[in-house]
Amino acid sequence: MNNQGQQLEALKNHCAFVFDVLIAKLAQKVQPAWPENLADFRCPLFVTYYKGEKKHLRGCIGTFA
Repeated sequence: MNNQGQQLEALKNHCAFVFDVLIAKLAQKVQPAWPENLADFRCPLFVTYYKGEKKHLRGCIGTFA
């Protein structure tokens, strides 16, 4: 929640950034910096990345809290 008591939710851009971080980690590359135009707040976000037709788990990142 923010300081006005409103529940904050992750936006599509937050999810896209998490995938960028996950892909960089899997490729052993430097993780991208936080985009300046992306709101910076804490909220629950968990992303799972599957690969291929058989949907093999490739990675996951995040928190439910």
